[in-house]
Amino acid sequence: MSAAPQQPSFGMVTNGSDFIFYKLENKIYDFSEPFSLLARSLERLDQEWKRKTE
Repeated sequence: MSAAPQQPSFGMVTNGSDFIFYKLENKIYDFSEPFSLLARSLERLDQEWKRKTE
């Protein structure tokens, strides 16, 4: 074993449009909130639709 402290490992898991980040430290995982590429674009389309129909 090394006397130096181990650095945490970071990664990302995705299915193409949704993704999360994770951190592995001392055999313990920690996950971020899920992010989506589609949420903002759908929200933006909804806002534009409302503006056009007013």
